[in-house]
Amino acid sequence: MSVLALVEKLFPFSYSITGRGNDGAITQYLDELNFTVHEYASGQSLNGWFIPHAWQVNKACIYQKGELIYDAKSSPLGVASLSPSFSGELSLAELQTHLSSSETLPDAVLYQWQNLYRPKEITWGISIPHKHRSQLADMSYQVDIDTELTPSTMKVLDYLLPGDSDETLVINGHNCHPFQANDDISGCAVAIRVIQALKKSSLSKPLKYSYRVVIAPELHGPMFWLNEMSKEQQSLLKGCILLKSVGNAAAMRLQRSYLGEQVIDQAAQSAFKHRYDKFEQGEFRSIYGNDETVFEAPPYNIPTISLTRWPFNEYHSDLDTPETLSEQHLQDTVDLVLDIIERYENLVQASVKQQVPEKVAITIK
Repeated sequence: MSVLALVEKLFPFSYSITGRGNDGAITQYLDELNFTVHEYASGQSLNGWFIPHAWQVNKACIYQKGELIYDAKSSPLGVASLSPSFSGELSLAELQTHLSSSETLPDAVLYQWQNLYRPKEITWGISIPHKHRSQLADMSYQVDIDTELTPSTMKVLDYLLPGDSDETLVINGHNCHPFQANDDISGCAVAIRVIQALKKSSLSKPLKYSYRVVIAPELHGPMFWLNEMSKEQQSLLKGCILLKSVGNAAAMRLQRSYLGEQVIDQAAQSAFKHRYDKFEQGEFRSIYGNDETVFEAPPYNIPTISLTRWPFNEYHSDLDTPETLSEQHLQDTVDLVLDIIERYENLVQASVKQQVPEKVAITIK
């Protein structure tokens, strides 16, 4: 199965931090790797971050003079995540403050995620194609939204491939965006294909280090997963490769770790220079912002690089489908990560050899 075919297999689920979409997709991931599934109950918090309950939309309609003019439930992205129920009459000006659309993507329904990360500012919202929004007349509208929350668990998928050393590199993708292929089912699919390739190659050439695929809702997933580990387990995590939106046809970009000159940075820069005539790279959080803030944070301090082909036109919309992705660029990402890993192993081994003092011959008279 190609990488793109794996994206298509993992794509059609209403992912979030918790919920039926994530739960329903588990079997698809387990078909590929024997993941350990860690579960964290909704409602709990860590360092001010809350795991939300599972959220479901029963109804989300806009009426004008009693006539239905927009059914937001017709799109899986039509209602802003975690929107509470609401029923009432609003002026056009009042309604506009709750609507989201894109003038540059007039047919798109946008993904509205803010409620997931701002629990003290939760409000209802509706995403509507801009071509429809621009035709709304200046009159009153009736809005009827019915949603519900139920206790659930956040799932973190974790697969460890042991090597000669317990020291480990983490390969991470996030699965919390509903029906969005490049962001970041592409990263999840590439991570799986990389570890499968490493498993196969390790049969003939043992791995010097261990490798771990972690697929989880961004920020929340790595945060709770790392917090559950002992200090000894955390100390074995020597680096992390984040795969974020890597399946479109744009050039690959490299974001360096916080310190910028760690072994993982050197391996990545070497691989990029070998594979591409030219490429863009940037300092920590200068290109993309995501799970590096968790892995690099104290007390973990795990050197973390990001590989991404962001930005892309379909970002955070229902236009981010598998049809917009390229098997050539997905496979290029797989090969790039494998190249980085090979160079990482060689660099670490070379560093170890330099640190071992040469034996001094002693002559006994």
